[in-house]
Amino acid sequence: MNELTKTKTNKMKFECCNRQQNSNEFIICSQCLKKYHYACIATTTTLQYKEVTNDFKANWLCPECNRPRAGLDNSNTPVRAAATLANDKHDSSLNVTVRNKQKFTKASDTDSSLTSADVRQIIIVQELVNPGSNGLPALQGFGVDRHLLGLKLIAIENGIEVPKLYSDPGYVRSANMRISTSQVACKCDGFMCYAPLVADGYSTCYNPRDDDVNFATAAFRAHPDTAAAPYAAALARALTDMRDLLLATSKL
Repeated sequence: MNELTKTKTNKMKFECCNRQQNSNEFIICSQCLKKYHYACIATTTTLQYKEVTNDFKANWLCPECNRPRAGLDNSNTPVRAAATLANDKHDSSLNVTVRNKQKFTKASDTDSSLTSADVRQIIIVQELVNPGSNGLPALQGFGVDRHLLGLKLIAIENGIEVPKLYSDPGYVRSANMRISTSQVACKCDGFMCYAPLVADGYSTCYNPRDDDVNFATAAFRAHPDTAAAPYAAALARALTDMRDLLLATSKL
């Protein structure tokens, strides 16, 4: 009776269909916490369920939570960048999450006519003068993202109710990293590449060398709102803008 009750409960919780085949191969939305059969979700055509990483499972959004919404843009999209641990005293591997602060920068209290080029120059100068300010705690091993991820995965793997913290809009927003970046440096003229962390995301792996930088960008073909080629073109434009600003600022 207990086993029958358990099966009936699981059946009611699946949002995609009423099938029980491969019911152990499921994935839970990180925002609404609803359960879906993995076979019913078109996340990617290349990965079997056993190949899906825990990071992907922990950050996956269901079709409803992942649908485009009017009025939202990417100006405050969380970006994941690996923090190279210069001090591994705390024995952790952490990430840095950077966001656009969306500040309106003025040269003075009465100046409101700065051009977009002026604003970009101010932002880059601030980052060069005080580099790594966002990533310093993570570099020193004081981040918490892996601890929170571990607690969530423990709950999922053991059938425990996931704490409400993980469905909080602020936490969900900070953990849904649509842009994932990391460098893998080597002297040869090569590069590495990896998949995005979320279905509607992008990834960038880069190899900084003495005279050039190699970039590898990726996006899932199954998602209608992402494409690697336009993203790579935007990245090239951003790099060109940074070069022009640095050349124009001789004191740097």
